[in-house]
Amino acid sequence: MVNSFDSLFSDHKEPLKEALNKDESEKPFHAYKEAEKTVDNFIDITAFSEDQQHEAIRRYSWLQELYNLNINTFSQSSLKEPIAKIQIILGDTAPSWRTLARWHKSYQESGGKITSLLPLTPSGNATLRQSNIVDEFIQKTLDRLLSVERPSIADGHRYLEELIYLHNKNTGSKVDTPSYESIRKKFNAISPYDKKLAFEGKAKAHQEFNKVGMILKTTRALECVEVDHTPLDLFVIDESSYLPLGRPYLTVFKDRHTKSLTGYYIGFEPPSVVSVGYALKNSIMPKTWLKIEYPEIKKKWSAYGIPEQLVVDNGSEFWSGSFVNMCLELNIDIKQNPVRKPWLKPSVERFFGTLNRSLFTNTPGKSFSNIFDREDYDPQKHAVLTLAVLKKVLAIWAVEIYQHSPNSRKTDIPELNWTNACKKFPPLKFEGTERQLDFYMGNIYNSMLRKEGITFNYLRYHSDELAGIRAKLGDHKIQYKYLSDDLSYIYVLDVEHKKYIKVPAVDVEYTENLSLWQHKLHRKYVQKYIRKNFNVDDLIEARIKIRHIVEDAVTNKKTKITGKKRASRYIEKDGDYSPDTLITKSENKSSHHTQEDDDSDWSFDDSWEVVINDN
Repeated sequence: MVNSFDSLFSDHKEPLKEALNKDESEKPFHAYKEAEKTVDNFIDITAFSEDQQHEAIRRYSWLQELYNLNINTFSQSSLKEPIAKIQIILGDTAPSWRTLARWHKSYQESGGKITSLLPLTPSGNATLRQSNIVDEFIQKTLDRLLSVERPSIADGHRYLEELIYLHNKNTGSKVDTPSYESIRKKFNAISPYDKKLAFEGKAKAHQEFNKVGMILKTTRALECVEVDHTPLDLFVIDESSYLPLGRPYLTVFKDRHTKSLTGYYIGFEPPSVVSVGYALKNSIMPKTWLKIEYPEIKKKWSAYGIPEQLVVDNGSEFWSGSFVNMCLELNIDIKQNPVRKPWLKPSVERFFGTLNRSLFTNTPGKSFSNIFDREDYDPQKHAVLTLAVLKKVLAIWAVEIYQHSPNSRKTDIPELNWTNACKKFPPLKFEGTERQLDFYMGNIYNSMLRKEGITFNYLRYHSDELAGIRAKLGDHKIQYKYLSDDLSYIYVLDVEHKKYIKVPAVDVEYTENLSLWQHKLHRKYVQKYIRKNFNVDDLIEARIKIRHIVEDAVTNKKTKITGKKRASRYIEKDGDYSPDTLITKSENKSSHHTQEDDDSDWSFDDSWEVVINDN
């Protein structure tokens, strides 16, 4: 059975397999669709205890600092000075050079997998706790040294002694006080700009240092990839009613060294872990989908591979647990760009300017950045592009124009830069499957495993493999990962084998291509307009009625643009969404989930008239 509301990002899915080839009398207590036995290697550090995870990340931090210093030989003489430097940077107890050599060997032999740094047995966390406490006290000391009173380093060290003395007295601990020299080195390591900022304020700091800022130069492709979002300067229209829906968002990944676009996501999904995840997957995987979806594109888009470093802003989507975990598993370093300093991400900022100037300047529906540019211009009246057309236009522009055209100074052609750079340093290819990338993006949760399986947000999940786990361990709390944009399955941790297994939802029809955000919307509607205790039939009825509301929102001229934009997010992945088709198939699936666990921006009173006709 094919979902009648198709994704804008992929072709129709293959028809689902039959749930079980058994007579009704032979079926177990749950009527679930059985998935094929887990074949993919779904393993990451979240399968292990928190203590083991912390220790693996600690070891990873030491190795990364050594690699940043270009250490290639792991011997006592070569590691003596680097260990001393890194100990100051990390504020951590220094391992021996032999220990570091052993970690390095394990890490390299595993192909750079952080799971190779896990301790064989769970280690105690007293040292880690103590290290965290010392770090906290050192930070308080540095904050004191940066106060307007400007105390001396000796005063700061005495303050640190007092903090640790009181801590040891109150807790019975035996935390050692860092030396005066370590505090002096940490204070001297603070940049002159930050000191000026603390002592004299932002204006003075900018006045003193606004000429010295510069970005780090790169030497190879994917050494540094800049990431950012922007709402496009363009209104798009509904494909059926031709009324304006609002401005879509664009998330872009751009390589600093080659100026090449490596990946993007476009749609009504606001900046969130879902939109960032789509763009990162698009950046990492080869662009094989391009010729399938847009055969008229003749030129190549060669960019793909795992970036070494991502430069992001301080948006919550970049620091969510699932996104950080995905980057950690892929050995991607995340660097935060300082607030209000876009010049430190010049490549992606220039790309947005180029995009809006060259592609949308003469496009009907353009939304001007300056409202005084054209007082007589109404983008809602002049909008003519649908989202599907906009995606096609953007793909053609990105590949055939941006990637293959020189910049204004005639010094760079992104595609040529990429080709030449990769001859010397080929991109690091992701050796796994797209399903493994999805797995890395999963959000961790815990629920009880019972006879009926696992229940998450009123949805049940079960399989033979999961039943086997319960047969061994009985009813117990179990850890799993769910995907915010696809609730048709979850990844459940098999603690015995330290890996995750893929478990499908019992209600296959309802959950196919269903996002968490959509599911919460359905539940909210059911609870508000039907009854508090509901079943699957109620959800299907709610989905039919929501579809009527959505269609009314995009066809009613009195509906506010924000309401239409929310409606368009709901139908973004849908193809055929006529009420007749919906009622016949009892289906209503659609777009993506917005910011993680956030359904606050859906309101049935926000310029939407709810009409329920039960006749």
